[in-house]
Amino acid sequence: MISSVGSRNLWRWLLLVILLVCLQYYKYYANKNRKSTDLLHTFANVNRNINTGIMSYQRFLALNYTFNKLKLGMSRKIKYSKNTPVCRINLESLGPRTVNKTRLISLDWVEKQLTQLFPGGYHAPKLCRSRHKVAIFIPYRDRYFNLEIFLYHMHPFWQKQLLEYQVFVIEQYGQYKFNKGALFNIAFMESQRFGTWGCLFFHDVDLIPLDERVLYTCPRMPTHMSPAVESDHFELKYQKLFGGVTAMTPRHFLKVNGYSNCYWSWGGEDDDMFKRIQAAKLGVRRLNSSIARFATLSHAQQEPNPDRYKKLGKAKKRFRMEGLKSIEYQLISGHKRKSFTHIIADVNPFDYQFCETVL
Repeated sequence: MISSVGSRNLWRWLLLVILLVCLQYYKYYANKNRKSTDLLHTFANVNRNINTGIMSYQRFLALNYTFNKLKLGMSRKIKYSKNTPVCRINLESLGPRTVNKTRLISLDWVEKQLTQLFPGGYHAPKLCRSRHKVAIFIPYRDRYFNLEIFLYHMHPFWQKQLLEYQVFVIEQYGQYKFNKGALFNIAFMESQRFGTWGCLFFHDVDLIPLDERVLYTCPRMPTHMSPAVESDHFELKYQKLFGGVTAMTPRHFLKVNGYSNCYWSWGGEDDDMFKRIQAAKLGVRRLNSSIARFATLSHAQQEPNPDRYKKLGKAKKRFRMEGLKSIEYQLISGHKRKSFTHIIADVNPFDYQFCETVL
């Protein structure tokens, strides 16, 4: 009798130990999964502040598998049937257009006029599958009125071209000198949370095309989209210009190691990109200036970068070491407005290596 009772007690203890061990494993893996996905869920809630610590290209690659597995942030809501045709643009319906630069009521008013958007500034045609999946990156600081006019004109423009696209406005946190190159690198990385993109457009917020035949489609080689802008009297300023509005594929962007992070204040990063493209032997395509004409929105002039020419002299030697793969930043917040995905990042505290010396 005693032996039978002791045996039953032993089994009870064994079961209790097994349950406790299972509980500990459950807590461990649940906590591990929560830590790995907390960063990814930041865009689910509007105006949610983010504490990610220092983000780098290497850390991003480590998290990229989880991004794709969980499909976090993806805005796609249109489900196509198997019989849905591929979109075909009627080029004869495209032509010159005017741009009204009058200040608009508010960004909220603009977004009420834009009826064919999903949150985050995402759009896809309903009746056909787009040939092009486009990410549009807009570096931003203190250009609120420009942004209103830009979004008001550009969303209908892109939709008429039957694009699947999403707009990413990347804002630099704080009041330190502006670093457009670093913001473009951050935009490229953060956009990967929202799926894969065949085309990348790097777009100043003060430029709006004056012709619908300026096609925002995937380029075979890095493309200068804006050779003729109003502020330069619709003439190409110099032959090596690669700024304003440019287009690349992700393969191009990775091959040149993104933009340089070394240029603070105005100027230099676009010319540096031209040198990177040359060094990577990719070549540059420039649109026809008789069609690719862009209106310029007025804004306060920025302080030029006094060191840009000195740094440009070493651009080709530096590009493999410095750029996308050396970016460091802190993600401050993510906000899905109706007309764009707003990302705020701090790039200020970091002393980017290779900027002053070449190894």
